Amino acid sequence: MARGERAKEITLSTRQITNTGDATRAFGEDPGLIIARPGRPVTNPFFFTVPEGFHALVSSWGRIVDYEGESGPTDCWPPGFHWGHPMTKVLYLVTQQAIVFDAPCRGVLTRDNVSISIDVAVVFRVLEKGESRAVGGGPGPWISG
Repeated sequence: MARGERAKEITLSTRQITNTGDATRAFGEDPGLIIARPGRPVTNPFFFTVPEGFHALVSSWGRIVDYEGESGPTDCWPPGFHWGHPMTKVLYLVTQQAIVFDAPCRGVLTRDNVSISIDVAVVFRVLEKGESRAVGGGPGPWISG
C-alpha cells in the first residue's frame, strides 16, 4: 500500500446466502463475513453438505442437532456430505479461516501534547466449543470456546 493510501474498511457481518454451495463465493467476496445463513435446499431434502473450510450449526424441527463424531457429540458439524430427513437444515455456516479486523487509525494527543497515531489490527478465529489454540500457531494469547 502506498504512503497516504487508506486501507479498505472492513465491517464484520453476517448474511443470507442461497445455499451451502454459495458459501465459498460469499466469503471470498466479503472479507468481513463471519457467519452465513444458507437457505433450505429444494433439490434433495434428504442430505446436505458442509463446504470445506466451514463449521455448520444444524437444526432439525427447530432444535440444534449434535454431530456424533469420534471424539463424542458436538454441535459443530464438520465439512462433508451428511444424511438427514427433510426437516434437517444448516442454520449457520461459520468460516474456519482467521479473520483480520483492521480498526481505523486514530490520532491521539498525550499529556505532554505530543501527537501519536494508534493503529490496531485484531486477528481471530471462531473455534469449536472446548477447543483452544494459540493465535498464529505459536505461544501467546489464545481464544477458547
